[in-house]
Amino acid sequence: MTQSQPKTKNCSRKDFPKRSIGTMLFSILIPTGGNRPVLIAMAVRSVLSQTCQDFEVVVADVRGSAETRESVLASGDSRIRYFVVPQGRGPNYSFDYSALQARGRYILWLDDDNYLLPRALAVFKSAIDSHDSPDIVTASHLYYYDDVHPRHHLRNHLGIVPFDGRVRAVNPREIIAALFSFAHRGGQGEMPRFHTSATAVSREVVERAFARLGTVVFESMPTNHSQQPILLAFARSCVFVDVPVVLVGRFGISMSQAWSTAARERFKREPFPLAESPLIAPTYSNALLENFLRVKKALPELLGDVPIRLNRLLDMYLDEWVYLDMAAADFFRNWVNLFRVIGTLDEQERRSIRARARLALPRGAMVFLARWLCVNHYWRALYGARRRAQATTISPREKMRRGVEFEVPYARYKVRTIEDLGCRAREVIFAECGVDIAVAEYHA
Repeated sequence: MTQSQPKTKNCSRKDFPKRSIGTMLFSILIPTGGNRPVLIAMAVRSVLSQTCQDFEVVVADVRGSAETRESVLASGDSRIRYFVVPQGRGPNYSFDYSALQARGRYILWLDDDNYLLPRALAVFKSAIDSHDSPDIVTASHLYYYDDVHPRHHLRNHLGIVPFDGRVRAVNPREIIAALFSFAHRGGQGEMPRFHTSATAVSREVVERAFARLGTVVFESMPTNHSQQPILLAFARSCVFVDVPVVLVGRFGISMSQAWSTAARERFKREPFPLAESPLIAPTYSNALLENFLRVKKALPELLGDVPIRLNRLLDMYLDEWVYLDMAAADFFRNWVNLFRVIGTLDEQERRSIRARARLALPRGAMVFLARWLCVNHYWRALYGARRRAQATTISPREKMRRGVEFEVPYARYKVRTIEDLGCRAREVIFAECGVDIAVAEYHA
């Protein structure tokens, strides 16, 4: 791992467009690879359907495809601005480029496969108005699992992160500490998940990041998770509104969902650059660790004293490593590397993680063999059936009260697409959980 830290001094505060008095409150930025015109059209429609209409939409298309452009501009709404991202930059440059076009006071990056719930911007505006314009406003989110998701028990389900409806100030450094410790977040009374599509960031924070780093996301990485700690590092205040504002698409084709099951083919085509992580397997959690380590290195005066909890990361890494699609030689190399890294932990942590790793090794070997024999799909189907049966033992209302993340089926509500579910999310959650997401407070 000898790659050097990428150069990030690409842009600066002066690159932002001049802002006039009376400009719009929100800039909704949608970076896209340009290969999912139907989904991005859905994302745009979800913004146009907001109860708060004080916004612009900025779409940054990496491919510049005519089909995507037509889908984005189909409504004829003058607030939608479409740009083709300049070529020759990293895979995440669309996040920076879209920010440079923004004219709003607050910026929200909406993934092109996510659906912004109708009251999302109204929720953010209320928090901004009542908390003296905080640097960041973040909220909760829901998950949409489609009918071809790799995990069979999640197919055609709505994933719910328990929420309590409260509005509270949160120290940005506490969120960074939770990120770097890989602590479980979400659920009642805990740290926010800080999902990008459920977060509005003041223009001033973005300008501070550009002035210091020249970027808001490391563009060379295969994920955009450097964006979270970068933005939080330059924020002085944050308000957490614990109600869901966005439906996050968990499609079978989504990168994060197919990462482990299609790793071998993916990383033949695309590099997996590691400069800081001691782990070598191309798991999603390892990409997360690499992002966080790079941000710490780039901002030592702001984040150098925030510890990385490697033992918790290794728990996530083991869960992914078991299902990672890899060649036999890579299986052995990754296993040896894993135990070397475990050996660097203190004695108590080392003992616990090593025991887990020893149990994971035969499971990983079985998954490898099942994939080689082409029976892994049957394995996942049987596992999914068992998980679905287990899910019915506790009611959704009880799971909500316990603060346990859970899923509910949505087929009975005649939902066929993420947009259908986005339009009916309030109805589904009220019917299943007895909670109205349209109010700031609720009583279960």
